[in-house]
Amino acid sequence: MSFEYRWLDSCESTSRLLKSGQSKGFTVIECVAAGTQTGGVGRLGSRWESAEGNLHLSMAVPARYFNRETLPLTPLWLGGKVAQWIESRAGVAPCLKWPNDILIDGQKVAGLLCEAVFHGQELTGVVFGIGINLRIAPAISAAYTAGSILDLAGVSLTSRDSSLDLAEFLTASLDSMVSASQMSAMWSRFGIRFGHFWMSRAEREWYTMNGVETGGGMLLSPVKAAGEVREEITVTSANHGYEWSVLMSGNLLVADVGNSRTKLALMGWSESGSPEILRYYEMDSEAGLAALRQALDDHDSAPVAHAVSVNPAAFNVLRDRLAGIGVATREISRGACRVTRSDYDLNVIGIDRLAALEWVYQQHALAALGWPAMVVSLGTATTIDVIDGGGRHLGGLIGLGIGSMLEALSGRGALLPKLTASADLRPSEEWPRSSHAAMTQACVRTTVAWIRDERRRLASTCGVEERSVVVVLHGGFAATVGSLFGDDPVSIQEGVTLRGAAILARNGR
Repeated sequence: MSFEYRWLDSCESTSRLLKSGQSKGFTVIECVAAGTQTGGVGRLGSRWESAEGNLHLSMAVPARYFNRETLPLTPLWLGGKVAQWIESRAGVAPCLKWPNDILIDGQKVAGLLCEAVFHGQELTGVVFGIGINLRIAPAISAAYTAGSILDLAGVSLTSRDSSLDLAEFLTASLDSMVSASQMSAMWSRFGIRFGHFWMSRAEREWYTMNGVETGGGMLLSPVKAAGEVREEITVTSANHGYEWSVLMSGNLLVADVGNSRTKLALMGWSESGSPEILRYYEMDSEAGLAALRQALDDHDSAPVAHAVSVNPAAFNVLRDRLAGIGVATREISRGACRVTRSDYDLNVIGIDRLAALEWVYQQHALAALGWPAMVVSLGTATTIDVIDGGGRHLGGLIGLGIGSMLEALSGRGALLPKLTASADLRPSEEWPRSSHAAMTQACVRTTVAWIRDERRRLASTCGVEERSVVVVLHGGFAATVGSLFGDDPVSIQEGVTLRGAAILARNGR
């Protein structure tokens, strides 16, 4: 499909320039991109800061590509397509905040504007206005932070080449605006998942998002107290007066529901955008639950826990306990995520592994971790995920955890000590004399040998020295295993799954 394209070093507004030449009708697809704009326009007439190095593109699309059914859904479709382009070029799947703000890790990286143009009562075409922060993140407001592709994804894209590439991508996609269902599906792939909390600014009442209706409006269901009567509403205006809870205070309550235990923590964010654990909470303690309720009130955080869960029974226990203090619990879904460079389907990976990978990929984008890397979870199971030198997730292995090994040995050996994960696992350089110590040391050292063997295999695959492979250890046995590496560098991290869960929640999962 052909189109006309112009590049300008600077102009007042690419959208105004296109509209000024289209008063009698659109005959061809026409695109204008600029290095900078002196009067860039955002939604509701606001100014869009147009820093040099970012992408500023407008596209005039003739009326023949639209119909009465699909025209109202155009902003959702455009948001989905631009998000898809960012995912393919930057390796990070963004989040679409209704109707079409594009965010990565809760920070706005792109703004979109769809303007219908009429000649009398007749639609002549629609102008797409697209601004993407490729390198610079201009300030938006104190409550809504901006980010750039370079800072958040660690990928360098140039404005001129990217503008033409995006124009070609969108032009080739125009034929997909054929039905309301297909256009809504394009948005839903990247849009905020169902069950997220929103608050009305005026009444300060909570709602949960239940999706997008056929006309493109956002469906919100009230969170009601006993006996309260409030109806579901449909939000149709971009100036809607509802706030997504994830962006309100910056703090999130997240849970890691594992096979052995459930971790619950209130998370904050560092200046770089990395999730930080503010405090753990004990859900089995009345005092702990009371302290949690007070913390949510103090931080003006939404009464919802975002959970990654591999244990349905434990999830139900968490849900019931939190419901007693007026806190809802929602499961984080997989969906589109940061880990897009994979050789197999991420829909079949455990959500706990995916959360850990999300954190590791974010840390790489922030230049805190390098490639190639191994992510090792040391809990009920020992899980090793491997990432090559180009950032591609190759897959992983799952084996018995140290505690599981001890339980298996104890169960199979009639006269062996009955040991569990609570056994004394302190490493020793000497060969143990007692059965108790022999069992614990063998299980720990077997795990260490496995990790070293997989690191050796990954180093050979990537053609690098073994010591250059980054090894991230996390989980209950991380400190024990890490102590046996001596001066061989490993990174022992706390709460990696919780941190990844916070990233997934902030990206609308």
